[in-house]
Amino acid sequence: MDNNGLQELGESQSPRALASVIQAFQRAGNARRQNTLEGFTSDRERERRIDKERRDRLKEKTRRAAGKGTGDIDVVLNDVKDEWEDILSEDFNPVTLALSLLDTSSAGRDFQSFIDSKFSLERALKGSIDKHYKAFAQSLPHHANVFTSLSKTQEDTSQARTNLIESRDALGSKRADLAQLWSRGQALEEMMRLLDQIEKLKAVPDLLESLISEKRLLQAAILLVKSLKMINRPDMLEIGAVSDLRSYLTSQETGLRDILLEELQSHLYLKAFWCDRRWSAYTPNQDTFPSVEFDQLDDIGRSIVSDPVTSHHPRMDRYLKHLSLRTSNESPMNLEDPSDLTVSSLRERTLGSSLYNAVASQASDSLPMLPSKPLTSPDDENPEYDSFTFIESLLEALAVLGKLVSVLDTVVQRLPAELFHLVEKTIEEVHERSDFLRGIGLSRFRSPTVSTAVRTAAYTFADTPRSAHDASSSLRLIVLEATSKESDLETLRDLFWTLFSKLNAVLQGFRVTYEVSNRISSRRDFKDSSGIQFGSLIPLADVWSPVQTEISQLIKLYLRDEDNLSVSSRNPIASINVVLSGQGREKPLSVFKFADTDFKASGRALRKHDDELSKVLKEMVPGLVTGSTEIASTSVSALAADDRFSGTSEHRLLIRPHAFHVTALFRPTLMWLDSISSVLTHTGAPLMLSEAQSILNDFVLNIYLPQLEERVISLSRESFSGLDAFHEDIGWTSLSSHPLVKSSVHLIALVNSLCTMMQHAPFHQEHYARLILIVVDQYYQRCNDRLQLFTKPSREDIEQDKFAYLRPAAWAQKPEMVSLLNVLFTAGAQASRDEACSKETIHEGALLEISPIQRKDNLGPIRNVTSLANLYQSLLWLMIQFIRLRQIAEEPNSPVSAVETPRPTSTPITSDSYLFSDHLSAPRQDSTELRLPLTRAMLLRFDALLTIYDRLSEHILYSVRIDLRCRTYFHLQSGIRRSSYQIDQEASEPDPFIDELNEEITAYDNCLVATLPDRERRFVFEGLGSLMEHILITEVRSIRLANAEGVRKMLRNIVALHQGLRSIEAMSQDVNTGFERARRFYSLFFLGPSAMLDTVRERPQFSFSEYKAMLKLQSGVDQTLADGAPAGDPDYKLLLLDLEALTIGDD
Repeated sequence: MDNNGLQELGESQSPRALASVIQAFQRAGNARRQNTLEGFTSDRERERRIDKERRDRLKEKTRRAAGKGTGDIDVVLNDVKDEWEDILSEDFNPVTLALSLLDTSSAGRDFQSFIDSKFSLERALKGSIDKHYKAFAQSLPHHANVFTSLSKTQEDTSQARTNLIESRDALGSKRADLAQLWSRGQALEEMMRLLDQIEKLKAVPDLLESLISEKRLLQAAILLVKSLKMINRPDMLEIGAVSDLRSYLTSQETGLRDILLEELQSHLYLKAFWCDRRWSAYTPNQDTFPSVEFDQLDDIGRSIVSDPVTSHHPRMDRYLKHLSLRTSNESPMNLEDPSDLTVSSLRERTLGSSLYNAVASQASDSLPMLPSKPLTSPDDENPEYDSFTFIESLLEALAVLGKLVSVLDTVVQRLPAELFHLVEKTIEEVHERSDFLRGIGLSRFRSPTVSTAVRTAAYTFADTPRSAHDASSSLRLIVLEATSKESDLETLRDLFWTLFSKLNAVLQGFRVTYEVSNRISSRRDFKDSSGIQFGSLIPLADVWSPVQTEISQLIKLYLRDEDNLSVSSRNPIASINVVLSGQGREKPLSVFKFADTDFKASGRALRKHDDELSKVLKEMVPGLVTGSTEIASTSVSALAADDRFSGTSEHRLLIRPHAFHVTALFRPTLMWLDSISSVLTHTGAPLMLSEAQSILNDFVLNIYLPQLEERVISLSRESFSGLDAFHEDIGWTSLSSHPLVKSSVHLIALVNSLCTMMQHAPFHQEHYARLILIVVDQYYQRCNDRLQLFTKPSREDIEQDKFAYLRPAAWAQKPEMVSLLNVLFTAGAQASRDEACSKETIHEGALLEISPIQRKDNLGPIRNVTSLANLYQSLLWLMIQFIRLRQIAEEPNSPVSAVETPRPTSTPITSDSYLFSDHLSAPRQDSTELRLPLTRAMLLRFDALLTIYDRLSEHILYSVRIDLRCRTYFHLQSGIRRSSYQIDQEASEPDPFIDELNEEITAYDNCLVATLPDRERRFVFEGLGSLMEHILITEVRSIRLANAEGVRKMLRNIVALHQGLRSIEAMSQDVNTGFERARRFYSLFFLGPSAMLDTVRERPQFSFSEYKAMLKLQSGVDQTLADGAPAGDPDYKLLLLDLEALTIGDD
């Protein structure tokens, strides 16, 4: 088909296609419109259904509301708010609602629902009216009454307005009679005021005296100052009737100032009765300041049970803290307003809550001041119960009078005299107590001592010893401990502990005065007659200086003994400095002083005569003797207190002064300085506490320590060099299990006493340690000299034998022998000890070959051995005590000890560092035992001394052991060589030298049992049996000839030696062998040469030389001859060749 045909076909078919498209669009539009109508219809149906459900719910609510009755009005109103809310609006239009109800279309509202709501509302209103109709009926009359009242009030208001207008018009006009009446009234009022003030002033004297008598001094000062201001007004000056009263009040100002001064000093210097609670008297064995009753008061004066406190002064600290927390810094009363004298104003203004919270609870406001009942004191009537509060009130009263500065200046000026009288009063109290204590004895107050037998020695015990360790720790040297009588030392402790307790309270009072006066002077309105406006009114440095001076003089008075000054003993010619300073001059001796008078004793003696005189005077002249007794009793004391009659300004001495009293003053003085440091430190006055310490420091350094050194050196010389210095001490049984020499016990007593002094000494402790080291070193020299006395031969023997020491001491110094004995003493295994004994025997044999031993080579009689054993035990005991005392100081005690010293390169020395460590393991100590703190330099020297003590004791023990062996060598060797063993008949007794040796060994054992511990005794006898057996066998070569009876005699000797050793306990382990080897050796004699050689072939038990010597005895060969000499047995040489062929060694 061509293109024309296709075009025609398309044109013919286009109308049909267009029609199809249009129909399709139409169908789609109809379908969409149908869907839209269906959706709209469904929405309308849904809304109608929801509206119907809502109406149904409303009907249901209406029915329920109809059934309920009471309270349905609220339900209906809620439904109205939900369904018809537009009706309740302010812009409601009823026409709109009516049209919507009439509209039956979907846009209209349900008319039936509106009708139902209307009926429900009507029913609800009807129900409410029916229920509350009585209340509605009663409200109608009430409404009428309220309306009537309002109408009446409106009428009254109108009438008042009219009256006010009329009054204004009437007051606007002037009247002369009214002006005259007003002027007359003012004059009468002024006259009444003056009369009231005069009435008040007339009551002031009685009230003032009442307040002063009751110690209400602050109120009295306030009353007096306000009264003076009132009476000195210009209008009062014109009234002549009050001139006498004005003069009285003016004089009372000076009198009140004096009263305040005396009361202030009474509480500062503890003169008041209530101040006795602020200090405590000394109690025996006191070592610190006890808690006083005053410290148990709280801030308002009530007693409290306080917890353990760390402060020295809890009451003062609480008071000062309370003082610093007060917000008010104004004067207690407004003194510028003298008319303000009402009780209420005084109650509000008198020192806040800590002073007089109420002034006059029973007084009327018309009176200026009445005695009050203080609420701060537990005693309800005593303002002095709390001294700090009372002092504050006194200072406030002085500030009110304007006399604070002048009074404080007077207090400071009178301070030295008051302190002097305080010390004198304390001395008198202590003197009375000391008389009482001397009467009943001091044994009940001090620690008990040991028996009288021990006290007769040169030492004593500080406490009753419960064991030897406790006894050695409590050992003291009587000469140093009892330099003064115990009663004198107790008196001195009583004086200073009591005095320091009082001074502590005095300084607390001055600290309170300082703080309160500074607080008062810092007020803006503070005024004083002296013109001072601010600043420290009472510098504590001015207070401390007299206290320090008084204490310094008192300490020097009891410590400085001019007769025992170390300087004068060393240099009898005084130096020019001493002469110029006046110290070298003799003090004038006063023949008589009133202060030395015993007032108690004189009063008791004159009591009888005084009573008789008083009786006569009362009968003859009644009224004359009133108060005479008191005047008579105080007259002598007044003379004693007057320096014009006393002849000296120093205090009365209770005991004789002595330098060694310083040990009793260390503790109280340092405790006092530590206590007052908290009182004075916070005041800004660095306070010369270091100067107070320098008093004791200088005295200890310049006087006490030189005297102590001289005395210690003298005592040590006497103890170490006396004839009985190394005799047994009579009291050793309470110190050790074995005897001790006197000098060692005296040394420990001396060292313990010095350590006790060191513990009480706060400074220069290195001097005590240095002195102890000097004494210990001197005693070592003395012990070494004692050893030399027993170990050195006589001068003739030294020149003849050229030996500097006896054989035991010489061998004990040889290094080889010392090393063997060290192993023997410290070895635990028996095999090691047996080996050491064998080596020792061989070494001794080699030494004996060089020089045979003689009787004079021994240490001499057994008593010498006893002395050496006692010396050894004493040295061992000393080392235990030294290790017990040894302690490294935490820090240097002096600038000398502070110098850098090299650290010891070795391990610090303990008890295990010494050879005899088993004995040196001292018991563990507690902190209360004595200690010897040493600096590093002194520690090196002390350890060196312990080392040489250890070496010395080692040398003594080794010498004793070697001496016993040398005695054994001498008796056996010399006895065998002198004896004959070729006898004709059997010997019934052992050789005499055997009995001598047994007796000497027994005496040796008896000596060592009583003087040495078990270990040392076993060490001395260790290997003695083996040594005897060795000598018996080796000395066979010294027997010239022997037969069977002679050999049996030797066997009897062996049995005797064995029995002798069995009686010695220390040899129980060594005697088990029973000399079997020696017995076997001498039994070879009975076998004959051939049989003996057969035993050698089987098992040789002895050396070649020993077999050869036995062969000679068997063959009858004289052993003193050479080997080539003819023998008794012709076969000897052949037998000797056979013995040599067996190649037996000598070992």
